[in-house]
Amino acid sequence: MMLGIPYALFVVEFCLVVLIFINTKNLLMFLLLIPIHGIAYALTVRDNRFVDIILVRFGKCPVTRNHRFWGGDSYKP
Repeated sequence: MMLGIPYALFVVEFCLVVLIFINTKNLLMFLLLIPIHGIAYALTVRDNRFVDIILVRFGKCPVTRNHRFWGGDSYKP
């Protein structure tokens, strides 16, 4: 944990803010860390492992093109 949120989520939010800073060249963009961190903290308070669940969900079960037709992921029609 880093400042109350999972380390992986902290790294993602920091990288996002750094990329915004690089594109805008405005130091005030680092103030975006406050609201982004607040949202991440609110999600973490509700479920401490939600980042791990999302990573497993998208890592193990990619959405296929026929997802809507079958109501789930089917690799053979």
